[in-house]
Amino acid sequence: MAREVGGLADALEKRKAAEDTVRWINRTDESEETNREYRQCLRAFGRRALGVDELPEYLNGVPAGYSSNYDPSPDPAKMFRWDEHVEQTQQSEQAADESDGESVGEILDHPIVSTLSASSTILR
Repeated sequence: MAREVGGLADALEKRKAAEDTVRWINRTDESEETNREYRQCLRAFGRRALGVDELPEYLNGVPAGYSSNYDPSPDPAKMFRWDEHVEQTQQSEQAADESDGESVGEILDHPIVSTLSASSTILR
């Protein structure tokens, strides 16, 4: 945030700098969760850096929650489908197990694949 917006110290002292930071947060990332976490971090940073329990009005006004139109339900376009993805993977794994090659199970244990799998939803 500091590199992109021009420094967080200004956001602790000037309303316009705090507003610029929040504008950057809101237009930078498409993830509502990430935007919320950035705004919460800005508030926490202000509280910590200023050494206060009550934030100045311009930082206290930084929203700490989700937008009113936020819908946390998963996007169906980004979901795995049982018959399209999982069954094909199982069939490929069986074929790989029967061959001398690396099994799909070994590939699925790779950290990158594990990370992708953890962030996806599977529909049956």
